[in-house]
Amino acid sequence: MSRTTASNVVTGTGRVSSETRERVHHAMRELGYVYNRGAASLRTRRTTTVGVMVTDIANPFFGELLVGPESALAEAGFRSLVVASSDDPVRQDELVAELREYQVAGLAVMPASGSGKSFLDGLGASRIPHVFVTKYLEGVSAP
Repeated sequence: MSRTTASNVVTGTGRVSSETRERVHHAMRELGYVYNRGAASLRTRRTTTVGVMVTDIANPFFGELLVGPESALAEAGFRSLVVASSDDPVRQDELVAELREYQVAGLAVMPASGSGKSFLDGLGASRIPHVFVTKYLEGVSAP
């Protein structure tokens, strides 16, 4: 079969018969093929990963809180990449920098204690769409 047909199966685009689709999936399993989302995002200039930053991953509150956004993201075709700042503003900045390296499509941030206007300014400069969850930032007037 052609590369185009295989690509259509992998990306879920185009018209491919169910028989051909199954043959492609079988060949992928046989070869151990893994779709490279990083390469795809370079090609399409689009990513389907959203960074979700919590302060304490061991706290059951955050597990419960993540259920809604995770479900909504999945329904919209996105996947979440969850990271934990340990409620440390320095670690939080490091994680934002790393999430930028993954070219996340957006961020949902539960800000670390002590986060303020400089953190907000840094996020604005990154041009990554973001939303804050659970806390207001000191010195920042936002709804």
